[in-house]
Amino acid sequence: MPRIALRDGETINVICIGQGEPVVLLHGFGSCAAHWLPNVLPLVHRFRFYLPDLRGFGGSHISDVVHFADRIVTKYKPKLIYLNAGGNDLHSGRTPEEVLASFEAFVAKVQKDLPKTKLAFLSIPTSPSRWDEVELVKTTNSLISASCAKNGVDFIDIFPLL
Repeated sequence: MPRIALRDGETINVICIGQGEPVVLLHGFGSCAAHWLPNVLPLVHRFRFYLPDLRGFGGSHISDVVHFADRIVTKYKPKLIYLNAGGNDLHSGRTPEEVLASFEAFVAKVQKDLPKTKLAFLSIPTSPSRWDEVELVKTTNSLISASCAKNGVDFIDIFPLL
């Protein structure tokens, strides 16, 4: 499995699987790259998937995605990016407005560096262990949904499914 070296000497894993047009899938909430596999395996004959394990397994923030975008996203020139992140940002004390700012920074970077790449955001879920944060999650999802509508980004609302 390829690894990407980070500035501080640490590395992250990247699963590369499939053939065809490149697609980068980024995880966010208490997850890892391997959790995408059940979703991508049926599509490996059509797409080449890049699945980075974002630093801080179970604790990555949208700001991490922005900071490492050149290494984990733009260098692969994907046609489509699905992003799911933000819950850990809220859990660590960031406000919905701060999460929105990080999200918009990522959108701006992708739209500048990869203008033909389609971007979709999967809404921030919540879990029983973080139920006390549900209103922050709803507020953040609402802010991000509005930003998506304004900036041509698809918003996929998975919150009601949980």
